[in-house]
Amino acid sequence: MAPYNKEWIVIHHTAGPATQTVEQIRAYHMAPPPKGRGFKDIGYNFLVRADGSVGTGRPLLMDGAHTDGRAPGSSPTSPSLNRCSIGVSCIGNFDTTPMPPAQFGGLLVVVLGLMKEHGLTPDRILLHRQQIGGTATACPGKFFPEANFRKAVVEAVKPVGDTQWAEIAIKWARDVGLMKGDQNGLIDAAANLTVGQAAVLFKRLVENVLPQNK
Repeated sequence: MAPYNKEWIVIHHTAGPATQTVEQIRAYHMAPPPKGRGFKDIGYNFLVRADGSVGTGRPLLMDGAHTDGRAPGSSPTSPSLNRCSIGVSCIGNFDTTPMPPAQFGGLLVVVLGLMKEHGLTPDRILLHRQQIGGTATACPGKFFPEANFRKAVVEAVKPVGDTQWAEIAIKWARDVGLMKGDQNGLIDAAANLTVGQAAVLFKRLVENVLPQNK
């Protein structure tokens, strides 16, 4: 068992059909060569489907099997990324197809949750191709929206301490139909969102707002 000490999040794509299931990928990873990879379990810790839903992969207490390199700036004696990172893979091939908006939203949700749980900052997010000392790769593909994703992460973790800023954001969310308020049409800018409320916001964002910005 590996120490439960995760310092990085590494983002991948599976480079296969977007219709693949977590179970199919797990079966391939665990099948002995030449039909599979011969892993003890699926290589990734989390997998994001095309519809934005998230599947659970390899337990975090195990070393991963999603890279063969190290973090940028590390020395040859540093722990491998398999040991000190969380592998999050999007099901699909972004060398041939852009990421669907729903999948973008699902990846953002899972990455933000992992950052909070493990005390990680935006600079601790890596794309697989940014590893060093391992096999050269284009993963997660040339169409992965790196700039937009990093911007979304940074914006999401900004502290919200300014009431006027919050009021502007709430007005925008109400105007586009993301937030509808309570039964009286009121929204408390200082209140924390429940998990259920946050899920509704992301669902409305994916369904109603992101498609308009394509």
